[in-house]
Amino acid sequence: MENIFNNNMDPNISDLPCDILLKIFELVSSDIKKNPFLRYNKKNGKVCPRKDYSQRFWSDQLRKYIDITFKDDDFESRVQPMVLPHTISTLCLVSKDFNRISNNLWEPFYVENLRKGNPYKRKYIPSFYREKVYKIIKNYYENVLKIIESPMNYNKIMEIIKNNNASVYMKSLKNAVNNDDIDNEYKYHRVRGLLRYHPDGGVIQAEDVCLDMKIEHMIDYRRKAIREAISYSEIYEAKKKIMIIRKK
Repeated sequence: MENIFNNNMDPNISDLPCDILLKIFELVSSDIKKNPFLRYNKKNGKVCPRKDYSQRFWSDQLRKYIDITFKDDDFESRVQPMVLPHTISTLCLVSKDFNRISNNLWEPFYVENLRKGNPYKRKYIPSFYREKVYKIIKNYYENVLKIIESPMNYNKIMEIIKNNNASVYMKSLKNAVNNDDIDNEYKYHRVRGLLRYHPDGGVIQAEDVCLDMKIEHMIDYRRKAIREAISYSEIYEAKKKIMIIRKK
């Protein structure tokens, strides 16, 4: 790094020698919550890739999503200074000099934590270790999206199923009225064209069924189908918003 100390310019942190600047970077405080793809291992004081990808769940009682993203508020007080990926990436964005020097932090982070202190026999450039960490980050967010997308698709299909069934019940009730069977409380009516959820080899599908039921049951089932269709629709729209945010 060129030393530009002179009488016309004020010195700044970038004017420090590379080895000193790197030592300063190694002391920068990191926040585990800004690295959700990692979890802290209390046994060895290291961090490792997260395997649990769920982020939140829907609370029927509160009618909203509850965030359950991993948190470790005591992280900084229980470990030695550790520069995590989010901090390294932030330092890299400051300037060209910062980027060149802070890239050297990827190797010690990766070897010490993710390889449990076992270095490679061959010497690799800093970008090799950076890409290794980026792969972990990519895997994490891809799995988070899968978890969000799966129930999202399920809720959309269930909304379609419930709306279909509500329409089928209405059609059967109209037929009963037209045939003067509405007052026969003992008669069973065959309701055709109903759909129900059926997982087939991991794929969510709708299965066609028919049922025999009384007028009172048709009315109750129609009302229930309408309520459930509205509920599934609300959940789907909420998850859709989460998907949009996650993909940005």
